[in-house]
Amino acid sequence: MLFRSEYVPEILKHLNELGLKCIHVIRPSPIETVLSQLTLAYRHEAGLLSHDSDSISNSAEIKELFVDLPPRTELLGLVQQLTDNIKTFRRYLGKTFGPNYIECFHPSSLSRSHSNGYQRLLDFLGVGNFYLRSSIAPSRISTSVIYSDPTVLQSEELKSFNLEY
Repeated sequence: MLFRSEYVPEILKHLNELGLKCIHVIRPSPIETVLSQLTLAYRHEAGLLSHDSDSISNSAEIKELFVDLPPRTELLGLVQQLTDNIKTFRRYLGKTFGPNYIECFHPSSLSRSHSNGYQRLLDFLGVGNFYLRSSIAPSRISTSVIYSDPTVLQSEELKSFNLEY
């Protein structure tokens, strides 16, 4: 279900009034998030987003997905904009939810192998340590992503962005 963005503050305020907890899962590297968004756009164009059986059978034929990266300065702008948006949203969620707000960094906080973050999340939720499983089978479809100019990703400016404390 999608909401119009102007409704989000009221929805979040209402959720807080109901006493719900807010878990904000963040990728520590904004460049990974931007690359994921660019790849998602190309997957959409290639018809690889839908989970219906027709799309899955069609997507099995696509072994490589070519993603055309924007120029370095544009990519830096996208990363900076995302970083600023996340920082603003972090402050907003912290203010709205107060003690009912926690940040988790994907994947480290969500992995048992990083027990401090995982235990912190379990403590926040007030649940014991147990093994989580899903009945959803992982996708068997493998598509390699090839970026048009991977050297642009080696920029020290891009590597300097990090959202972890």
